[in-house]
Amino acid sequence: MSAVDAAESLRLATEHQRAGRLDEADAILRGVVENEPTNARALFQLGVLALERRRPGDAEPLLRRTLAVTRLPVACLALADALEQLGRHADAEESLREAVRLDPKLVAGWARLAELATLRGAFDDAVWALAIATRLKPADARLWNNLAAVQLHAGRPLEAEVAARKALEIVPGHAQAHLNLGRARGLQGDDEGAAAELRVAVENDPASAEARYWLGIAQSRAGLWTEALGQFRQAAALLPAWADPLIGAGNAAAKLARRVDAVEAFHEAARRDPEGAMAIESQALFLMQYGDEFGADAVHAAHLEWGRRHAASSPRKARPAREAGRKIRVGYVSPRFQRSSMAFALLPVLENHDRARFEIACYAQVEERDATTQQMQSLADAWRETNALDDAALAALVEADHIDILVDLAGHTPGNRLPAFAHRPARAAVSWLDYFNTTGVEAIDVLVTDAAALEAPFTQRFVEQPRSVGPVRYVYAAPVYAPPVSPPPAALGAPVTFASFARLSKVTEAAFDAWAEVLKGVAGSRLLLKNDTLGDPAARVAVAEAFTRRGIDAARIELRAQDSHEWMLRELSGVDIVLDTFPYNGGITTLEALWMARPVITLRGETLVGRQGAGILRAAGLDELVAPDRAGYVARAVALANDRPRLLALSTGLRERVAASPLCDAVTFTRSLEALYERLLVEVEGEVR
Repeated sequence: MSAVDAAESLRLATEHQRAGRLDEADAILRGVVENEPTNARALFQLGVLALERRRPGDAEPLLRRTLAVTRLPVACLALADALEQLGRHADAEESLREAVRLDPKLVAGWARLAELATLRGAFDDAVWALAIATRLKPADARLWNNLAAVQLHAGRPLEAEVAARKALEIVPGHAQAHLNLGRARGLQGDDEGAAAELRVAVENDPASAEARYWLGIAQSRAGLWTEALGQFRQAAALLPAWADPLIGAGNAAAKLARRVDAVEAFHEAARRDPEGAMAIESQALFLMQYGDEFGADAVHAAHLEWGRRHAASSPRKARPAREAGRKIRVGYVSPRFQRSSMAFALLPVLENHDRARFEIACYAQVEERDATTQQMQSLADAWRETNALDDAALAALVEADHIDILVDLAGHTPGNRLPAFAHRPARAAVSWLDYFNTTGVEAIDVLVTDAAALEAPFTQRFVEQPRSVGPVRYVYAAPVYAPPVSPPPAALGAPVTFASFARLSKVTEAAFDAWAEVLKGVAGSRLLLKNDTLGDPAARVAVAEAFTRRGIDAARIELRAQDSHEWMLRELSGVDIVLDTFPYNGGITTLEALWMARPVITLRGETLVGRQGAGILRAAGLDELVAPDRAGYVARAVALANDRPRLLALSTGLRERVAASPLCDAVTFTRSLEALYERLLVEVEGEVR
């Protein structure tokens, strides 16, 4: 074939290829190669044609033959495409490096290098490649936007903002750049600015699931749960394989007390993300207990199924007998070794452990450290950061530390490490503090509770053995910033103010019914609700309407958003009586109310968490405020509110009575907990022998 004939054949093949007549183009090009095996252009076009046909395995040898004839940078790019499609990312990167070595001004090569570097988490390499690309082509908004995205991956929101704004200078309204700018602003703490940019991203690209998801995140951070729920749902519908929007929808629905919707969202998210199903399903288990929509049998069965699927337990291991006189090694496992309700309850125990008999290790799944973290670390004999460890590695670390009693402090709350317990890395395991149900993990031996919770009739079922440690399940240490006590305003002549500072997710229709009846029974009374949902205007309207439907004027309901913990304690001074939630009672919130000398009305339920309020009030000597049913709950609240002298008498000296009660006796409680640990060790060692 003459050079003229070859050129004409290549021209004709190119025409067929552009018109989509790939078979005709292929036949012509193969004819050229048969006559001229080293015709680089024909080999290259055949390679590109194979890529168009999604045949990377055919494309690779053709492109390598091209490069054997001549080192074409574009052939290196095409070869990188083939190798990437074959899953050989390292080889693809090498081909791209050769492309930019041959032509350092090849912008496409630098851009592709950045993409592959991002995939392997080498964000500095990606930033370097895109910095070169943007210098070569500074008016390309796509490159600047990609640089913004990589800087976000690298955790550099300020640099991401600069790059995103540059993209928007070039192409105003660039939806993806607005998205990245919104994410950057959010990471810098500007929730309002983030939401504004993300709204523009959604307006400019309504079909972007990513923009809607991140707008939902920004709205969640701003406490706009209703709007966030809508965005998460739309994102989930736009991208049916993506689990994250459904997790966001579950969290938002939970904040709005739409518990059934939330659990359904979590379950669908788990189906979309089998690898993340363990943690997602834990969220559903926790939430199922907040309301009365899920029966006890269903909740129990769901916990057992979770344990079967995600934490199938190993048999108990035979271990050498403990050396005589050796201290008992206790390991506490939690994701909340920072300022939290768990920390308030754990700190007194860490401070009072008998160090002559016990060594304490903390296994901390900590994302953010604060002064409480440092305080806890100073109280531990050993401190282990566990974020980088998978469950098997965490279990191996516990085993290497020769822990005798491993204590889970999280249950199915977010960040838990329950599957590590299934390996039985310690002689015995205990569930305590932040969870009030079975974990479903058969390797956990005991669940710590108080005596009042186990009083008959008690039918709640556990894979663990519930064990009482006395009158309280944990102790309370008030924060140093707790303000002084003041008399209840109603005792001084003001109208009665009832209050609940519980999460809205714990408030049931039955609680709304009871609270409305209480208000009807006390002329001129009002109800103050305060939580982290009520900054949402739509949620405020929904709550006000819930009372209006029950015949209560919305003017009698005051709704406040969450703010600082110190300020919340001060606000209790303006309250007369606190109304507990049911079936999920308050814990720390009840203790805080009592510390501020405000009586709490509770309803004793049929579960551990449903008897938490009763246990606390009994320990404080306030059994008279515990109701057996809803009618008794309403009657007690109304009677107390209408008896101002009794209200004043109950409040007077209440802080001192609480301080002198088992609720604040950290030494006695810690000795009881230690005694449980000691008894458990004897039992399991006898069981193994």
